[in-house]
Amino acid sequence: MQYDPTDSSSALVDGASQTRRPWLRPLGWSTAVGFTFIAAVFAWLVLDKIKAQSRRDIAEVLTAVLNTSEEAMRHLVVKYKEDADTWASSADVLENVKALLREPRNGEALLASPAQTRLRRLLQPIVHKRGYVGIFVIAPDNTSLASMRASNVGSTNLLVEQGDFLTRVFAGETLLSRPMHSDVPLPDATGELAEGQPTMFVAAPIRNARGTTVAVLTFRIAPGRDFNRIARLGRIGETGDTYGFDQSGKLITESLFHEQLQEIGLQAQDQNELLTLEIRDPGGNVVKGYRPTTPRHEHPLTRMATAAVAGRSGVNVDGYRDYRGVKVVGAWTWDDELHFAMATEMDYAEAYGPYHNVRRLLLLGLSLIVVLFVSLTAILNTGQTRAVHLANQMTLALQDSEHRYRSLVQTAGNVIVYLSPEHRILEFNDEAERVHGARREEALGEDYYQQFVPEPSRELFLAAERALPEDSRSGSFESPILTADNRQPLLLWNLTRLLDDQGKSLGIICVGQDITEHKRAEDRALLAERLAAIGQVSTGLAHESRNALARSQGCLEMLARRVEDRPEALDLIDRIQVAQRQLLRLYEHVREYAAPVQLDRRPCNLKVILYQAWEHLESERRRRDARMDVPADDLDLTCEVDPFRIEQVIRNVLENALIACNDGGKITVSFGEAEVDNAPAVCMVLANDGPALTLEERERIFEAFFTTKTRGSGLGMAISRRIVEAHGGRITVGQPCKGVEVLVTLPKS
Repeated sequence: MQYDPTDSSSALVDGASQTRRPWLRPLGWSTAVGFTFIAAVFAWLVLDKIKAQSRRDIAEVLTAVLNTSEEAMRHLVVKYKEDADTWASSADVLENVKALLREPRNGEALLASPAQTRLRRLLQPIVHKRGYVGIFVIAPDNTSLASMRASNVGSTNLLVEQGDFLTRVFAGETLLSRPMHSDVPLPDATGELAEGQPTMFVAAPIRNARGTTVAVLTFRIAPGRDFNRIARLGRIGETGDTYGFDQSGKLITESLFHEQLQEIGLQAQDQNELLTLEIRDPGGNVVKGYRPTTPRHEHPLTRMATAAVAGRSGVNVDGYRDYRGVKVVGAWTWDDELHFAMATEMDYAEAYGPYHNVRRLLLLGLSLIVVLFVSLTAILNTGQTRAVHLANQMTLALQDSEHRYRSLVQTAGNVIVYLSPEHRILEFNDEAERVHGARREEALGEDYYQQFVPEPSRELFLAAERALPEDSRSGSFESPILTADNRQPLLLWNLTRLLDDQGKSLGIICVGQDITEHKRAEDRALLAERLAAIGQVSTGLAHESRNALARSQGCLEMLARRVEDRPEALDLIDRIQVAQRQLLRLYEHVREYAAPVQLDRRPCNLKVILYQAWEHLESERRRRDARMDVPADDLDLTCEVDPFRIEQVIRNVLENALIACNDGGKITVSFGEAEVDNAPAVCMVLANDGPALTLEERERIFEAFFTTKTRGSGLGMAISRRIVEAHGGRITVGQPCKGVEVLVTLPKS
């Protein structure tokens, strides 16, 4: 209700009128109770949706930060291995190592050898350039032939403690060792030398001219310094920390909470947590005063660490206790190449802080609205103003919450490119390197529009740039970019012009966010909605059409008996019946195309499925007199697939091939190893010697309802693509010199 001062009847709404009409009172309270219930349900639904979105956003941020940090670690290790391989292959290094191998295996003789001095002088530049803290040259009997420290020469090398590590390197592998306590002081995160630091080694075999490994070259790494630099970049917000730990759960990078750990007694004063602090669950929040009754070494590893050391990557946004006992959310992974795990965690309270603020504001607003609504039954003339005021407060609160969420997501990093007024690249950040697939050194000085923007999209950038004189920041626009591997990811761009004190342009800052996967998800959701609608319509049509076609079939049979003596009429009736069957089959194809693909996976041999599909096409083969050639091979063709669905795919391809081939035609099927999303897969190539596809046919072969056959529905290959993609595979058309070639790639598991 709304009070209208021009309505004379409103003056009657007072105590006297309520006394005269007491039935209004229960009606008013019933309305208030009903409104309260509806508002509570609405608030619950809104909060549930916001929380679900918060969980997705938090998981995406944690995963993005973790993946970025892990990729940076891997990139650093690749450089380490390249250094080791390069110097182990040096002829000068080999010559000096041979000289040391001829010396007696004692420190005095090895140190006195001129080869020791030459080798140190030879390797000193790379050690200084990369920041390595030492070297080892190790003989086949595990004796240290050379080192930057005289005390290590002639002794058994400490890497013998790493199991078969040296054995594998002598066998020809270039490896990164597991973290271990250093036997000498190493630089910490501040660059100061400290005892007890973790150390790691990258090792490569030194081979003679015959390719035989004669010794091993190692560079000593200080992960407490080198890896800490990368881990610090993964810190988000106030409590977000990215850190690494080894197989036993011990930290190998510095904790964000170094001082706090000393305050709560988990670390002694001036004690370094590297390889001393274990990621164990104390059972309660030690920061808030909880003190466990059992020794720390008896505590279990945290839920995250337990999964990580077992080799299981994961994300937990429900919350678990970290090594301080504080409830956190996190993402983690174990890296076999790095030999340690990485985790990105944030305090649960900070991660869900924006959501909790919204919830408190929403519940407060709901309470006030309920009170306001009840008050409206008595004071209608003031209720509207208060409701508008509260609605504005809630809107501002929700907008503030959305801003905080956007800020949290942006901490994961965006593409930032700084261009000169002539569009030359002046700055190219790490995220830009990753997305563009180009190194910063290679990109600097290049014309960004010519090098990285597709020609049809350049006008978008130029239009946004022309709008900048009136507004220092452009509106958002979407544009793809060109990458080194010929991909075209889609980015959401904002342009900002930088001006000097005189208002002259210094350049343009282009900030882009990769929205490729987001767009693909929208397209998939839209396709799913369309397919669901098609499925409902086709199911209804098929149901209704069966009844109508059954009646018409009965009539045709009765008509056939009446015209048995008229062959022309019987032929027409047969044609009508064939058309009816084709119509029903078309309905079934449309329904099957629109329905969700349900898979019953099991280990199956693809060659067995191929022969089953070939047998089921016996009638079609007889009409064409075609044969299938399957070359013998020793490949493992076992994949986890739905055999019925994959046979359907193969049968569709073979049926098209039989139609395309002339009489006596040949279909060749071969198998090969492949990869799908870096996972092992099998590629099956089905080729025929019929006529080649036109350009239009190649581009539209997997398009629904496209066909070149007179009786085809145009859904066979479209359904095949949906089945293959549901398996996580891909189906494409090759470019043979003759005929048609279809490639079906399926993951093994």
